Amino acid sequence: MKEKVDEIAKGIFKSGPAALMLTPSQIKLEAGSGESSDGSFVVTNNRNRVMKGIVCTSCHYIVLGQESFQGETATIQFHNPVSVIGNNKAAI
Repeated sequence: MKEKVDEIAKGIFKSGPAALMLTPSQIKLEAGSGESSDGSFVVTNNRNRVMKGIVCTSCHYIVLGQESFQGETATIQFHNPVSVIGNNKAAI
């Protein structure tokens, strides 16, 4: 038992890291002119372990509902607001 504790203290683990899983694995948004779209995706892992992470997007027109998550499962909401031409407001 002492050997196991010593290994863990040194950062030596016999099992590999948990694999991240996203559901759905791909998101495709389609919106007509003047329409907004929103949805969500779920982050889990294959070992049902508590996770902690950050989320970001490289797409300038997608707004995420949160910037970070923690837990065994996290549901991340996203929204694509519609710009209203003429008065610079976002219709949500």
